[in-house]
Amino acid sequence: MTQRIFAFKGTFGQFETYTGSIPTQRLGAMFSAYFADALDANDPMLRAQRVIDMGHVRRINGYLDRSVRAFGSPIATAKVISETPVAGVPNLVEVELTDIYLVDGQKRVKSCILRAEQDPEWNETIPLHVVGTEELIHKQQLFASINGTAAKVSPSLNAIYDHSNPLGGFITMNCPAEVMESEKATVSKTSDKLVTPGIFKEAMAGLLGVSLKQLASLSLDRLESSWDKWAPYTRELWQVYRELSKEAGGLPMLRLLSILPHNVGFLAICRVFPLLRNPAQLIDLVRLEREGLTARASGLWDGRCMTLGKITKSGDAVALTAAMLATQLGVELDDNLKLFL
Repeated sequence: MTQRIFAFKGTFGQFETYTGSIPTQRLGAMFSAYFADALDANDPMLRAQRVIDMGHVRRINGYLDRSVRAFGSPIATAKVISETPVAGVPNLVEVELTDIYLVDGQKRVKSCILRAEQDPEWNETIPLHVVGTEELIHKQQLFASINGTAAKVSPSLNAIYDHSNPLGGFITMNCPAEVMESEKATVSKTSDKLVTPGIFKEAMAGLLGVSLKQLASLSLDRLESSWDKWAPYTRELWQVYRELSKEAGGLPMLRLLSILPHNVGFLAICRVFPLLRNPAQLIDLVRLEREGLTARASGLWDGRCMTLGKITKSGDAVALTAAMLATQLGVELDDNLKLFL
């Protein structure tokens, strides 16, 4: 069965391309043959796509309403039967296609088809790029070129750019840019940043008494009301780190000398928040550092957050470190932390 669409014609490399905008209610008919064949395509050498993951399709379907809908343009190949130029509009043609094959975006398209079937009133449009070829080797090469060269986005950058989830925006409001590592998944030894969004989320979850999964599901209103109690503590903590960094000659140097600017140290300090009378007590961390009590070489942290001279966050390291920090700060431990003295 052929399909006719209006599209802008172009060329790239050896291929002619067609870029159009397709109504979501039309996608089912347009790609019915493709998806029927995709379910039976067991031999990877006879196809140019992954086996379709319906679980992933349903997850996409779940966030269609809360995401920016133009979240990626599907790319297909097709045999071009005919094309008719549209008078007065350069490069705009009505093109007749057959043997349409998705080489990228099959799960997005399938999700839109399911949504359109569930809601006949849902009639939006999605962009579609069509490459004029029916050769399997070309389809496979397009798939490999698209997916083999894609650079994975760091979890940190994705966390703050994902505005469909209120948690990303909330983190950027409460974790200053000067301390947050947004480009990489981890904070390097030479970085002048302190924490990643992932570590800040871990601290938030611990203070709010929820899992990371539960934290991600909270509304912005719930996040703001729940975090009101702890926001003054984190603001004071940022100031403490500024002072510590200044005295050490920068975070990279402080990282070499102290346990405090490492993930385990940051999380341990946050674990101590509920034991403090007020945020002002956090300034005592500067005193501990000056007295060498939070120094990596002090011996106090061996078996807690230090193993063979290296910082570790594994197992009970955060709780073990928090218990010792609370003791050094002179605050009373809760029953849980007493187990880690």
